[in-house]
Amino acid sequence: MESTVNGHVVRLLSQRALWIPESNALCIADTHFGKAATFRMGGLPVPSGTTASMLQTIDSLIKSTGAATLVVLGDWIHSSSLANRDYVDELLAWRESRASLQVILVRGNHDRHNRSLIQQFAFQVVDEGAMLGGIELRHFPLEQAKAHDKACLVLCGHLHPGCSLRVSPGLSKTFPCFVIQPNQIILPAFGEFTGLAKVRPLENQRFVACVENELIEIRSET
Repeated sequence: MESTVNGHVVRLLSQRALWIPESNALCIADTHFGKAATFRMGGLPVPSGTTASMLQTIDSLIKSTGAATLVVLGDWIHSSSLANRDYVDELLAWRESRASLQVILVRGNHDRHNRSLIQQFAFQVVDEGAMLGGIELRHFPLEQAKAHDKACLVLCGHLHPGCSLRVSPGLSKTFPCFVIQPNQIILPAFGEFTGLAKVRPLENQRFVACVENELIEIRSET
């Protein structure tokens, strides 16, 4: 789904990612690698294989878009516990095999607690407000009023937004979604098992829900 926001053409992808044609960059947010392993350590029956599945999706998106740059809008890592070393080794092997891929990581709150591990990935690590082709990259969203006053488009994550859709009579389900404001797009969490923060559209907002392989747009009532 193509959309023009504050003069920039972006393409929303049903795999919870966003492509910027002018910068040839693929953007994702909140991968939270290691969260499933952390759940399993706590005794929760979470299936294994999520790291490989997510990396395959990233590879597929890079191939289909031809993106030269991967932008991660924070929280690449959820936990760096040594007990979860298998997933870390899998990530490092993936990165080593794609050393030519430029990866920009906006430092998220979880990444700040895993600095030594993040360094091993040879990413370009930046802080809030870094610019890419006239687009501001953030982890934490701006308040709607502050975003409205921005002269540039802001891309961010952190919230793990989800919106409710009726899937059958009397039954609704919450799906990951993009939150689109005049000057800001909040991306859905890319990671599995991240949880969803249910949001309701405000004036001048619209949601685009990721429902399996489809995107469904929801506009606020003004």
